[in-house]
Amino acid sequence: MSAESLLGKVGPHEKALRRFFREFDLPAEVQPWKKRAVILVFSNRSGSSLIGEHLRATGRFSGFGEPFNQDTVIQRCQEEGLDSFYQYLQWMVDKLHVPTTQFGMKASLDQVLMLMRSGAVARFFPHVRWLLVERVDLLSQAVSLHIAEQTAVWHSFQEDTGKKPAYNYKRIRELLLGISDNYAASASLLSLCGVTPYHITYEQFVADPEAETTKIAQAMGAGENIRIKRKRLQLRKQANEINEEFRLQFLRDFLKRGI
Repeated sequence: MSAESLLGKVGPHEKALRRFFREFDLPAEVQPWKKRAVILVFSNRSGSSLIGEHLRATGRFSGFGEPFNQDTVIQRCQEEGLDSFYQYLQWMVDKLHVPTTQFGMKASLDQVLMLMRSGAVARFFPHVRWLLVERVDLLSQAVSLHIAEQTAVWHSFQEDTGKKPAYNYKRIRELLLGISDNYAASASLLSLCGVTPYHITYEQFVADPEAETTKIAQAMGAGENIRIKRKRLQLRKQANEINEEFRLQFLRDFLKRGI
């Protein structure tokens, strides 16, 4: 799907939540959250969880989960008796934000569009700093996503499901092109909205996580003397010999078949 198509598309999370809520779009008059929020724009397997964990480990940030996934929102609203998206946003910052920290939220491109269309950004979150994370190595990202789709293991702390991934050239190709289009669409959307995000690549971050965490935290307005509490870091690198095997096989197939 092209970048242009992605920008005009209503994603699955928004579709499901518009069906679920009697009131989805925020009313014209709302009580805005007065504190600054951080929205981390991400795509799957881009390294966003790693970056979010490091930011939380500074003690200057809370959140950085994925609070706009349809299943998460619906479950929380059913448990808490929340009837509108506005009520959910109020509940979220009340229950998930740790006082004295900045609250971070991960949002995929379609979720960013959802937040803008609903009025959540601007009306409820008038003070937002944007963080955009991408990977330079799109093939490795596509391979990682291809494997996670099959194993259902998305984080290093999850138990091994025992499912063995199978190489599929066509699927990796689809994922690679989709990631490329997603990055282009994200850049276009933020530019159209007059947003200049702090841009970080996964490769840049893992080369020096501590230094990059400090830079990001300061860019988000967290002040000076940033320190990472290492005991809070739990995520570990997941890529292994299977990732490399699939990557090399794709490159061999690409030379024969083309993109």
